[in-house]
Amino acid sequence: MGFAASVEHPGGNVTGISSFDPNQATKSFAILKHVLPSLHSVAILSDQDIPHSATDPGWNPLERNYDRAARAAGLEPLVLRIKGPTPDLGAAFDAMREHKVEALRVLEVPAPLFHLDRIAELAKAHRLPTMFPGGYPNSGGLISYGTSIFDAVREMPIYVDKILKGANPGDLPILTSSEGEMLINLATAEQIGIRVPDEVIKRANRVL
Repeated sequence: MGFAASVEHPGGNVTGISSFDPNQATKSFAILKHVLPSLHSVAILSDQDIPHSATDPGWNPLERNYDRAARAAGLEPLVLRIKGPTPDLGAAFDAMREHKVEALRVLEVPAPLFHLDRIAELAKAHRLPTMFPGGYPNSGGLISYGTSIFDAVREMPIYVDKILKGANPGDLPILTSSEGEMLINLATAEQIGIRVPDEVIKRANRVL
């Protein structure tokens, strides 16, 4: 979005630690296709208030990343944006039904994250397999997968200490996470009539 010149050398006065894994979208859809071999369409739930990219009008970088990864995996993506603090989730799920999507990937952005419980309820009512972001309490989604913002938070005091001791933020590389964690909710799988393959269960960090 133009805040930093590069990840390695941000320049200016911006640096930090991010839970964003550039390959997370690709990994997410690989997992979904393993669980749902006939999958051909997927909804991507985003936040209307996330700023658009300066170099890619109409998209924020996370949406574009997931849209491209879905298409590369042979899936037809439907990007839906909800607006907080009281998003119209009913309309979003109506759109998913109208477009006959077969799975839902929830992005790690504020509007959906504040309403994971309700999203899980609607997804189960629609018998829609859903993948939530990793690192958050599972609210009834079939799968949670991704890097954890909480892992990034634990690393932040190191940078705070360096900057308070005189380091120039622009000289500190932006650190990114790449170690994703997966949680499988077998109770949800049973409710929506999905059988999770044993090999996927064995790869999970946690199974509910």
